[in-house]
Amino acid sequence: MRRAIAAILLTTLFTAPAFAETNVYAGLRVGSNLDGRFDDAGGKLDTDTPFGGYLGWNINPNLAIEFAATNLGSSQRSDIADGGFDVDGALYQLGVVGSFPLSEQFNLLAGVGGFRLNEDGDGSSIAGPISVDFGDTGVYAEVGGRFQLNPQWALRASYTWFDFESGSDGNFWGGVELKF
Repeated sequence: MRRAIAAILLTTLFTAPAFAETNVYAGLRVGSNLDGRFDDAGGKLDTDTPFGGYLGWNINPNLAIEFAATNLGSSQRSDIADGGFDVDGALYQLGVVGSFPLSEQFNLLAGVGGFRLNEDGDGSSIAGPISVDFGDTGVYAEVGGRFQLNPQWALRASYTWFDFESGSDGNFWGGVELKF
């Protein structure tokens, strides 16, 4: 997956000047852990750092539709008396993002939408090994900012709150964005 993302980024880097007048943008991001998506069952919880990308279309200068895909990596819970788990996860988001200019280079961002969480892997219980296949859907809200480096490149950071079935959780994201 990392090679595919790198190939897409390099392709967009070389073709970006040809598409400079479109309303499409894409970005890569990395974030803090989303441990709150798991019920607090005790034990030690170890999760990977999530990373992913997003693609957006500006309907107008202040409103965009955005899709994001995030690899949550591997998450393990251990040191529980009756078991634990080891799952891999992915998170997909679709929503709208409002952009509010505060200066020529900085925009305040606010977004809302829906998400889909998919996780699968192996678990252990008193009865023995079990297969884990879990999905969740819900809403999210995001607030952040975009610092425009030049007409095509920007830095973006935000905090996103998710309403997971097991409880809400939020994380901080940071990354780079390219306008086509």
